[in-house]
Amino acid sequence: MDSGHRHELKTNELVDLMTHFPQFLKNNANMIIGIALILIGLVTSLAVAGYKREIGVLRALGATRIKVTGLILAEGALLAIGGGITGFFIVTFAFLLFKNLIVRLTGLPSLFLQPMQLFLLATGILGLSLGSVILATLFPVLRTASREPGLTLKE
Repeated sequence: MDSGHRHELKTNELVDLMTHFPQFLKNNANMIIGIALILIGLVTSLAVAGYKREIGVLRALGATRIKVTGLILAEGALLAIGGGITGFFIVTFAFLLFKNLIVRLTGLPSLFLQPMQLFLLATGILGLSLGSVILATLFPVLRTASREPGLTLKE
Protein backbone atom coordinates (compact mmCIF):
# COMPACT_ATOMS: atom_id res chain seq x y z
CA MET A 1 0.00 0.00 0.00
CA ASP A 2 1.59 3.28 -1.04
CA SER A 3 1.81 6.47 0.98
CA GLY A 4 -0.86 8.29 -1.05
CA HIS A 5 -3.41 5.54 -0.51
CA ARG A 6 -2.77 5.51 3.27
CA HIS A 7 -3.15 9.30 3.36
CA GLU A 8 -6.46 9.00 1.48
CA LEU A 9 -7.70 6.37 3.95
CA LYS A 10 -6.68 8.56 6.87
CA THR A 11 -8.47 11.55 5.30
CA ASN A 12 -11.63 9.48 4.66
CA GLU A 13 -11.57 8.19 8.23
CA LEU A 14 -11.20 11.74 9.54
CA VAL A 15 -14.08 12.97 7.37
CA ASP A 16 -16.21 10.05 8.57
CA LEU A 17 -15.30 10.76 12.19
CA MET A 18 -16.09 14.48 11.84
CA THR A 19 -19.40 13.67 10.13
CA HIS A 20 -20.60 11.36 12.89
CA PHE A 21 -18.87 13.01 15.84
CA PRO A 22 -21.64 15.49 16.81
CA GLN A 23 -24.22 12.70 17.11
CA PHE A 24 -21.72 10.46 18.93
CA LEU A 25 -20.91 13.28 21.35
CA LYS A 26 -24.58 14.10 21.87
CA ASN A 27 -25.47 10.46 22.64
CA ASN A 28 -22.56 9.96 25.00
CA ALA A 29 -22.90 13.36 26.69
CA ASN A 30 -26.51 12.58 27.59
CA MET A 31 -25.47 9.18 28.94
CA ILE A 32 -22.59 10.66 30.96
CA ILE A 33 -24.80 13.39 32.41
CA GLY A 34 -27.45 10.78 33.28
CA ILE A 35 -24.91 8.55 35.02
CA ALA A 36 -23.47 11.56 36.85
CA LEU A 37 -26.93 12.56 38.09
CA ILE A 38 -27.60 9.04 39.33
CA LEU A 39 -24.25 8.91 41.13
CA ILE A 40 -24.77 12.35 42.65
CA GLY A 41 -28.19 11.21 43.87
CA LEU A 42 -26.74 8.06 45.43
CA VAL A 43 -23.90 9.90 47.14
CA THR A 44 -26.31 12.55 48.39
CA SER A 45 -28.68 9.89 49.73
CA LEU A 46 -25.80 8.34 51.64
CA ALA A 47 -24.74 11.75 52.97
CA VAL A 48 -28.30 12.55 54.07
CA ALA A 49 -28.55 9.13 55.71
CA GLY A 50 -25.43 10.07 57.69
CA TYR A 51 -27.05 13.38 58.63
CA LYS A 52 -30.27 11.80 59.94
CA ARG A 53 -29.31 12.26 63.58
CA GLU A 54 -28.21 15.87 63.04
CA ILE A 55 -31.39 16.59 61.08
CA GLY A 56 -33.45 15.06 63.90
CA VAL A 57 -31.64 17.17 66.53
CA LEU A 58 -32.09 20.34 64.49
CA ARG A 59 -35.77 19.58 64.00
CA ALA A 60 -36.20 18.76 67.73
CA LEU A 61 -34.58 22.09 68.62
CA GLY A 62 -37.14 23.92 66.49
CA ALA A 63 -35.57 24.23 63.05
CA THR A 64 -38.20 24.17 60.34
CA ARG A 65 -38.15 21.73 57.44
CA ILE A 66 -37.30 24.58 55.11
CA LYS A 67 -34.35 25.66 57.30
CA VAL A 68 -32.91 22.12 57.45
CA THR A 69 -33.44 21.62 53.71
CA GLY A 70 -31.77 24.98 53.02
CA LEU A 71 -28.72 24.07 55.12
CA ILE A 72 -28.16 20.78 53.29
CA LEU A 73 -28.82 22.34 49.87
CA ALA A 74 -26.38 25.18 50.64
CA GLU A 75 -23.68 22.64 51.52
CA GLY A 76 -24.34 20.76 48.28
CA ALA A 77 -24.28 24.01 46.30
CA LEU A 78 -20.90 24.99 47.76
CA LEU A 79 -19.49 21.59 46.86
CA ALA A 80 -20.95 21.82 43.34
CA ILE A 81 -19.49 25.27 42.75
CA GLY A 82 -16.09 24.16 44.05
CA GLY A 83 -16.17 21.04 41.87
CA GLY A 84 -17.31 22.96 38.80
CA ILE A 85 -14.58 25.59 39.14
CA THR A 86 -11.92 22.94 39.79
CA GLY A 87 -13.06 20.86 36.81
CA PHE A 88 -13.10 23.88 34.50
CA PHE A 89 -9.55 24.85 35.42
CA ILE A 90 -8.23 21.29 35.13
CA VAL A 91 -9.74 20.86 31.64
CA THR A 92 -8.54 24.30 30.49
CA PHE A 93 -5.03 23.64 31.80
CA ALA A 94 -4.93 20.18 30.19
CA PHE A 95 -6.07 21.63 26.87
CA LEU A 96 -3.41 24.36 27.00
CA LEU A 97 -0.79 21.78 27.93
CA PHE A 98 -1.69 19.33 25.15
CA LYS A 99 -2.97 21.79 22.52
CA ASN A 100 -0.07 21.21 20.12
CA LEU A 101 -0.37 17.43 20.46
CA ILE A 102 -4.12 17.59 19.80
CA VAL A 103 -3.57 19.74 16.70
CA ARG A 104 -0.81 17.43 15.42
CA LEU A 105 -2.75 14.19 16.00
CA THR A 106 -6.08 15.39 14.60
CA GLY A 107 -4.72 17.60 11.85
CA LEU A 108 -7.33 20.20 12.77
CA PRO A 109 -6.51 23.83 13.53
CA SER A 110 -6.41 24.98 17.14
CA LEU A 111 -9.84 26.18 18.15
CA PHE A 112 -9.07 27.75 21.51
CA LEU A 113 -11.96 29.86 22.75
CA GLN A 114 -11.92 33.61 23.19
CA PRO A 115 -12.14 34.98 26.78
CA MET A 116 -15.87 35.71 26.53
CA GLN A 117 -16.54 32.22 25.17
CA LEU A 118 -14.48 30.73 28.01
CA PHE A 119 -16.50 32.76 30.51
CA LEU A 120 -19.77 31.52 29.00
CA LEU A 121 -18.49 27.94 29.01
CA ALA A 122 -17.44 28.23 32.66
CA THR A 123 -20.83 29.71 33.55
CA GLY A 124 -22.58 26.85 31.77
CA ILE A 125 -20.44 24.25 33.55
CA LEU A 126 -21.16 25.86 36.93
CA GLY A 127 -24.86 26.05 36.14
CA LEU A 128 -24.98 22.41 35.11
CA SER A 129 -23.08 21.20 38.17
CA LEU A 130 -25.10 23.38 40.54
CA GLY A 131 -28.43 22.41 38.99
CA SER A 132 -27.63 18.70 38.97
CA VAL A 133 -26.50 18.70 42.60
CA ILE A 134 -29.55 20.64 43.77
CA LEU A 135 -31.90 18.32 41.86
CA ALA A 136 -30.14 15.21 43.17
CA THR A 137 -30.06 16.56 46.74
CA LEU A 138 -33.61 17.84 46.93
CA PHE A 139 -35.52 14.54 47.11
CA PRO A 140 -33.52 12.78 49.88
CA VAL A 141 -33.31 15.95 51.96
CA LEU A 142 -37.03 16.69 51.72
CA ARG A 143 -37.84 13.07 52.57
CA THR A 144 -35.63 13.09 55.67
CA ALA A 145 -36.51 16.61 56.83
CA SER A 146 -40.25 15.95 56.56
CA ARG A 147 -40.14 13.12 59.11
CA GLU A 148 -40.98 13.76 62.73
CA PRO A 149 -37.88 14.54 64.83
CA GLY A 150 -38.59 11.74 67.29
CA LEU A 151 -38.75 9.11 64.53
CA THR A 152 -35.53 10.39 62.99
CA LEU A 153 -33.71 10.28 66.33
CA LYS A 154 -34.90 6.71 67.08
CA GLU A 155 -33.16 5.33 63.98
